[in-house]
Amino acid sequence: MRLSEKIYRLLLRAYPRAYRDQYGQPMEQLFRDQLRDARTLTHWSALWARTLTDWTKTVITHHLEPVAEPKPFPVPVEPFKRCLYFALGETRAYAQPAITLDHLLLGILREEPALVSDEAREAMTRALHAAQVKGNAATYRDLPLSHESKRAWIAAAVFANDAGRKKIAPRDLAAGILRESNSRAAQLLREHLR
Repeated sequence: MRLSEKIYRLLLRAYPRAYRDQYGQPMEQLFRDQLRDARTLTHWSALWARTLTDWTKTVITHHLEPVAEPKPFPVPVEPFKRCLYFALGETRAYAQPAITLDHLLLGILREEPALVSDEAREAMTRALHAAQVKGNAATYRDLPLSHESKRAWIAAAVFANDAGRKKIAPRDLAAGILRESNSRAAQLLREHLR
């Protein structure tokens, strides 16, 4: 285990136990994923700056919240729902107010890495993370889809239906993103899609 992961695990201990039990594992996984993608000192420093800023705000907030019964936080079983789960994690990591096409694409790349080559996936992930700006949205709450993401989702449902499938696949969502042709996510997909 890398030193950064050990430090992050120690930081998680500052959260209330019930909160840690519910969200600790997904938070660790998201941090590991982001740490793996931080290839340069600049990216690594930016990740730690975001993490520590978020940590200082949320630890106090969660200690002041009234104690509630913890709810289960299972990772979804269906691939499409896991894409949304990972996209939500990316959105929260940057404190954005809505799940954008960039976040959806990051979710797709985590769930279905075979969609593009390893090199392309790393390049796309770096480009998408570099384009993110830290926002001021509440970090731990349900977040809506942006208008573009809703259109991509609807298009994905149509693609799945036309293929005779009842469930949307990550590839359907990628095809839906491609319909948003002027977006950064669509441009990256067009450049790197196998």
